Amino acid sequence: MAVVAAVGVIEALYGTYQVIARSPHIYWLRKTFYLDSATGTFVNRAHLAGYFELAIPIGISLALSYIPWERRHRRGQRHHHRVLPGHAGAVGLMLLAGVALMLLAMGLTQSRGGVLAALGGLALGAAAFGVWRRALTWRRLALGAGVFAALALVWLQSPQLIRRFSGELQVTPYSRPSLWRETLVMVRDFPLFGIGLGNFEWLFPRYQPVGTHTYFDRAHNDYLQLVVESGLLGAGCFAWLFVRFFMLCWRGLRTAERDRVLLALGLTAGVAALLLHSLTDFNLHLPSNALLFVIAVAATVRLLDAGSGSGLQGRVPLRSRAVPVAGLVVSGLVALVVMRNWWVESLVRSIFPNSSLINPLARPPDPWPTRLQRVATARQVAPGQVEVVEAIGAFGRQVGEKNMRQRAYAESEARARQTAVVWSAAARAYVHMVELRPSAAWPHVWLAQSLARLAEVRHGFYLPPEVVRAAADLFDRGVALQPRDRGLTRVAAEWGLTHWGLLPAQDQARAADWARQALAIDPLRGRELLRLAILWDPALPQRMLPAEREVRLYLALAYQDAQRPDDAARVAAGLEEDLSARLRSAAAPAADALLLGRVREYRGNWRGAAEAYGRAAVLAADDDRRTEALKRSGYSWLNAGDNVKAQQALTAARRYGGRDPDVLAGLSAVYEQRGDYAAAARLVRDAAALAPGAPEYRYRLARLYERGRKYGKANEQYKRLLDDAGADFLKGRRVELLLALARNYRQLEVGPEARRFYELVLQHAPDNHEAREFLALFGS
Repeated sequence: MAVVAAVGVIEALYGTYQVIARSPHIYWLRKTFYLDSATGTFVNRAHLAGYFELAIPIGISLALSYIPWERRHRRGQRHHHRVLPGHAGAVGLMLLAGVALMLLAMGLTQSRGGVLAALGGLALGAAAFGVWRRALTWRRLALGAGVFAALALVWLQSPQLIRRFSGELQVTPYSRPSLWRETLVMVRDFPLFGIGLGNFEWLFPRYQPVGTHTYFDRAHNDYLQLVVESGLLGAGCFAWLFVRFFMLCWRGLRTAERDRVLLALGLTAGVAALLLHSLTDFNLHLPSNALLFVIAVAATVRLLDAGSGSGLQGRVPLRSRAVPVAGLVVSGLVALVVMRNWWVESLVRSIFPNSSLINPLARPPDPWPTRLQRVATARQVAPGQVEVVEAIGAFGRQVGEKNMRQRAYAESEARARQTAVVWSAAARAYVHMVELRPSAAWPHVWLAQSLARLAEVRHGFYLPPEVVRAAADLFDRGVALQPRDRGLTRVAAEWGLTHWGLLPAQDQARAADWARQALAIDPLRGRELLRLAILWDPALPQRMLPAEREVRLYLALAYQDAQRPDDAARVAAGLEEDLSARLRSAAAPAADALLLGRVREYRGNWRGAAEAYGRAAVLAADDDRRTEALKRSGYSWLNAGDNVKAQQALTAARRYGGRDPDVLAGLSAVYEQRGDYAAAARLVRDAAALAPGAPEYRYRLARLYERGRKYGKANEQYKRLLDDAGADFLKGRRVELLLALARNYRQLEVGPEARRFYELVLQHAPDNHEAREFLALFGS
């Protein structure tokens, strides 16, 4: 328990450092998620909060066991308790300081479920402590409620956490209530025995909420997922287990020794907190927290069980060698299974690096034939493991697509054979995966892609009719299994439209249905689908369009992409006329006004777009939509050249939406156009602090410092960009940033620094005239 508390303090210190120092790293690994939250050595902030839920009550119980808090009873009577050594009080105070650090870090995680579960677990532990001490009075209850209310207020000082609490109250397709509602539908369909442990991620896509494009591999509620996967029978077994556990705790509180009760209370409070958090998250699916949870339950049973004081009671000596031999054999078999699973897992993980953490010190991966051989070996060892089979297919697709993009398969006969080998391996893997998971949609799509790509390597773009028919059947099966998935329907529609001329009439009708579904689910990404359809037949998109008006805007953009400006103008003008007529009614929705603003933006009518966005702000039903509409209106007024109205709209957006970084950036543009670079820089600096993962704000801040002739501050921002910005942002900008640093140092008359950055410029751009000229002059 001391180790658990000590690790909790270390995690708290490290998580606090991540937030205060704005260090988006875990050791030397760069984080890509939860950049503004404390995560410690975890990737997910909710999982760090889950660890604190167990470590905080344990730390409190350890502190109480060290501090001599029982002094005297009334009328001079003393309690009989263990005499503590002199340093015990100091140890207890150090433990309480560690608990305070963990409480602070809990708030910095910004985990809503973690904060509420920790409050609930501590309240339950405090109530159990009062019952055990027989000192639970109304006065002490009121005092405890005040302490917990103060703790909650301290945690809720974070505006991000308050915003997250308010956002969860809105039921959207992405929210947990929508996810739970669909999970209950699965419970209704599989009530008694469930769908099998571990099968949630494979079956849930068929029940995915309409409009949800996120991949859910967990139900974010361990109880609902347990009922779905094990059925009512399995859930009843687990419920009986926890009923017995809490009954044991209730009985043990009255009979166990004082020190044992204190430790058991801390453990029980932590267990209760983690069980509360399981209502909204999946900490019990995380190995580290699940292991700690099991240890906490077992330690509580050991502390409170009346028969565990001197070892196992009623033990019968073993008189036969059969039992220990059988135990050794079973243990050996278990060890073999565990080692085999570990070996298979290590082989699979050696192929793909962790995508959520980026390690700059990692060595380059092995050549792909070596990795393919490894995963093939893993498949031979564990042919029934879906993860292994999926890894084989994913790796084959990865290498095959890379060769297809680079057209390496056309360089030589040997490269063509290698490409065919990886596509064949992928196809065989997905055939096996379809056999293992016939109700999963994506394996059907991946198999169709692999077959089509293999035929393309062997026959060219014009695929044989039997391959076209087989691929179309597989795509149709995948879309039917998971009709609400944005990515899946898009992949199927792209394939169908790309090979439209090869499809018979029946398959063309199916491809049009896939495209219609993809456009209805995600009109924004459907623009490319419409462009593909226009390339085959300019009138084809009209037959595929769903009823949504938003799709017509992307149709205009698709006509523009296809170099058909007359058709684009005709579609946009018709859509604007239709929306303007609809907005004349008093019951017009705000969505139509927003869409009208976007159409006018496309047509270059910035003033009309700003007026449409202003109308959308009036019609908006909540502050979030009103803020978005006012922000768009402000930016449109900026483009129209009316700074006064832009400032009015953006100031109103700031009043409704709090500290939105985009709003602050827009206000800074207003001040920049007025020549007030100091005020503009101050607003952009606030925006950069609110969005530390967006380097664009820091880049804009450096530019404003330059315009305000604060070259030293500008260089500070440029250096931070070079150190912290991701490769996507620096791509194509590195030379520009180095040149800006060199020029600013010239303005500051710091020649050696200017020379150093000009030399770096020449390393990336050897033909840069400015750097070569300066270095020549500097050397002379």
